[in-house]
Amino acid sequence: ATAGFELVHANGGIKAGGRGVIARSFFGAPMGYNDTIDFTGGNRPGPILHVIDNVFMGSDDDILDFDSTDAWVEGNIFMHAHRNGSPDSASAISGGSDNADTSQVTIIGNIIYDCDHAALAKQGNFYTMINNTVVHQTRAGGTEPVAGVIIMADPGTTEGAGFHLEGNILHDIENLVMNQTAAAITFTNNLMDLPWSGPGGGNFSADPRFNYVPQVFETTNFTTWQQAQVMKDWLGLDGGSPARGLGGVIPLGVSISGEPE
Repeated sequence: ATAGFELVHANGGIKAGGRGVIARSFFGAPMGYNDTIDFTGGNRPGPILHVIDNVFMGSDDDILDFDSTDAWVEGNIFMHAHRNGSPDSASAISGGSDNADTSQVTIIGNIIYDCDHAALAKQGNFYTMINNTVVHQTRAGGTEPVAGVIIMADPGTTEGAGFHLEGNILHDIENLVMNQTAAAITFTNNLMDLPWSGPGGGNFSADPRFNYVPQVFETTNFTTWQQAQVMKDWLGLDGGSPARGLGGVIPLGVSISGEPE
């Protein structure tokens, strides 16, 4: 970009009987106080937005901003979301309430690297995060005073309904949860660097044994979707990893075995 604008902006939801799919695309970073994708509308039981297997190179605000929008976010690579010039937080996935509907977002099988926050759910939103890899969650590179993996409100906004996190790898992180007062948050069977005393269980801390943990400078010059796929190789797990079956670099879908021929 040579000027500030949101790369995808939609506020009409999805037409009845239609589909909303953004798949296998490469998004450079927008400039200034602009989201990469700002999408409003599309709630169950009608069609919802699907964001699948894309690469996002960063944002000075949010990468995905879903206000009053239900969505399925799967298999993406999110990088370098840091607050710079934004009046509020910067996250890989964010959302609030634009009307009477809230956002219910499923976040599954993604890599989230070098972001202030992995996800923000404010104003009654609820997110489910399953089998994601969050590495180098840090506010370095931006102006956010404090940051964490998930955040429940921006200054001056009401709190989200909550999060359910299961099967994730949360490595090299500053905090788990920010701005929680009454939100329902559950951590279950995650490998994570920091302890959690709230609802859930089965969480543990260990070296995930990634194939390779890149330095930030090694991840800033991708110019194609294909180049960025090396992140899935780097943040894959070696054969002795205690996190096998966890994180964002695993086969997704359904497996059936043992059935009669």
